Amino acid sequence: MNPLRKLFKLLLVFNIIALVASFSLEHYLDLTLCKLCYYQRYIFAAISAILIIAIIAKFFQNIAAVIIILLYLANSTISLTQVLAEEGLINKSTLCTGLIPKEAVDLEAFKSQILSNDFTPCDIEPKRFFGASLAGYSFVASTAMLIMTLVVVLSLFLFRYKGD
Repeated sequence: MNPLRKLFKLLLVFNIIALVASFSLEHYLDLTLCKLCYYQRYIFAAISAILIIAIIAKFFQNIAAVIIILLYLANSTISLTQVLAEEGLINKSTLCTGLIPKEAVDLEAFKSQILSNDFTPCDIEPKRFFGASLAGYSFVASTAMLIMTLVVVLSLFLFRYKGD
């Protein structure tokens, strides 16, 4: 069997575990997530969709490998940024700029929009599990899957795997 296809199946399992864990923790612990958390979920979901297509369509596997590497890199960067913001190492106020409406509204409408917001601001202390926040776990998972993908893809490129 093609090593890329094996890798894609393994990554798909890891992505599904990450998404299920994320949704489960949000639901059972009644967490309200910030926008960066949602962005990370969107990337995991997009990678999962690409992996499913790549497992089915052989012609798409090389392109999918590059796209997956780039998406894992983006996800690692987003989660690292969130971890650094949680630790106070970067300015937190710039991370959730989507809370301010772009169109001109009166003060009461602006106040009601902020109060009805269903996102957690980036400047509150995150819930931690075994010493790390969920963003920390997302960073570890994304980076591990990125490294795993890079190792397999580079080894196939260096050893010129011819495929099935």
